[in-house]
Amino acid sequence: RVTNPVVRLAEMVAGREQALRDHEREGEQLRGLATALVGEFEADRERRAVTVLEHLTDPPEIVARLEELYADDQRELRIFVTNRQSPQALEAARESDLSLLRRGIRVRLLCLESLVNDRAHLEYLLWYTEQGAEIRLSPTLPLRMILQDERVAVVAAHGEDPSQGAVILRGHGILQIGRAHV
Repeated sequence: RVTNPVVRLAEMVAGREQALRDHEREGEQLRGLATALVGEFEADRERRAVTVLEHLTDPPEIVARLEELYADDQRELRIFVTNRQSPQALEAARESDLSLLRRGIRVRLLCLESLVNDRAHLEYLLWYTEQGAEIRLSPTLPLRMILQDERVAVVAAHGEDPSQGAVILRGHGILQIGRAHV
């Protein structure tokens, strides 16, 4: 049968145009799915992201950050005490230290033996033991550090000088350090 070429060409063009529209629609659907998938991936990565290192330099910022960490649900604090505190600092610490114990947090201090030669430290350590803290003495300690539930470590940034800041570390390997001593 003979068909008018204009009609046949119009049908062919219409078919190709429809195929292009279908292809464009599929492309838009794929683009939407890809965008959603990338969004889900990014959101999941953010949920799983862990800040491994935080460096704090300002003493009030360090105190505030420690208070935030202590406010988190926790079971245990391991504290390496490597330097002398003033009698005023020890007295000022009593309220917050007692608060930790009252919240049911197990507090374990590992202190340098030399600290008990200082009357203020000896009195503080005896008081803290009476309140429920566990205290051990060691002739040496690697560094000043606080371990929270074996998840977070707060370490003096520059040896024994707390005025130089603190570093907050997270990570299983890093926190193995504390298990060897406390």
